Amino acid sequence: MEFTALFFLSHAYAPPPSPYRVCGYPAPSSKLGPVFLMVDLRKDRARITQLWSGDLASRVALSVAAAFAFHHTRRGDEEVLSPHEYAGALDIAGMALACLAPIYTLDGRGEPVAVCLDFARQRFGAGATEVRCADGSILAPLAIERKAVLPALVKIERAGIEYLAPGYARGG
Repeated sequence: MEFTALFFLSHAYAPPPSPYRVCGYPAPSSKLGPVFLMVDLRKDRARITQLWSGDLASRVALSVAAAFAFHHTRRGDEEVLSPHEYAGALDIAGMALACLAPIYTLDGRGEPVAVCLDFARQRFGAGATEVRCADGSILAPLAIERKAVLPALVKIERAGIEYLAPGYARGG
């Protein structure tokens, strides 16, 4: 199905880059001290809502669904997170979604196929954009059925998942 492969390529969402790398190159040093890139959660929520609402395809990139779930179920009042913290939160949201609905990847012919996940030997990485396997292989791209996300959000909200370490508080 041509639209499925096109969907994966055009709607992938990746969290902002590592604070130590800019566009794949080491971040420039500063005489004022280290530069820390942060994810503005208000802007990110607006961007994710636009991505979610802008396309009504039957499948959505798991990273978009994980970000959507994170923004709609998080209980904290943080306004910014480091890219590492945010990617970790999306990995947790992706895992929660995977426990409640099938996750898909593309097979060799470009057709979507459900992934059988074993969380004892696999984990999400890079903000729920990939599954990292114990043998070193990586499964990507990942998608979820759009219609499965909203019912999953209700269960995730009730479960009260903590995306950040308990007692986490950002100063300033």
